[in-house]
Amino acid sequence: MSRRGADQIFEAWARWCVSGGVCMPSGSSMMAKMIESKGHMMFGSGGGSSPIVDCIEAKVEAALMQLFITDPITVKVVRFEYLGRFIGVDDGEPLNQMQKAHQLDLSLRTYERRLAKGRNHVLTKLGR
Repeated sequence: MSRRGADQIFEAWARWCVSGGVCMPSGSSMMAKMIESKGHMMFGSGGGSSPIVDCIEAKVEAALMQLFITDPITVKVVRFEYLGRFIGVDDGEPLNQMQKAHQLDLSLRTYERRLAKGRNHVLTKLGR
């Protein structure tokens, strides 16, 4: 799998995490669901389609939770790399990896090594 393809998977996972971990069926956005239910997120409440729980984003999260048991620092690095801009870490200018490593009190080399280990673990679990 190309680096770009892997990045797209992790970017989709990050957006999925921020949206509350719900994969919507194609053609149905979170906004559409909220409009349908007058501002409340109500999945599985009658007509319409239900959220998809077996999606690639959920599989990424499952792989990271599995890795967390043996290597929580690596999972923290992966989350920081991809979720940083969503959780307010990259408020202004996006942080580069050196700055992210510094915030986690790691050397750049250790940050890069942990990120590669986490990405490889997830991609292996996904069969890619």
